[in-house]
Amino acid sequence: MWVTNLNRLPTRDRLSSWGMQVPSCCCICTTEPESRDHLMLSCPFVLTLWAEIRIRLRCGVPNFST
Repeated sequence: MWVTNLNRLPTRDRLSSWGMQVPSCCCICTTEPESRDHLMLSCPFVLTLWAEIRIRLRCGVPNFST
């Protein structure tokens, strides 16, 4: 998780900024550019995953937004 926090994930937006020829869309949902924030906070698949984690942990953790 520290890699994510430091924005060091090799996401497609970072790879393309390094000059690599990769598609920019999210590899999971293909609706938005793949970035750290999209992969961890706003991808529809991840939102479902976080909701399931909160249910299984039985805690009242609010939705992540930032």
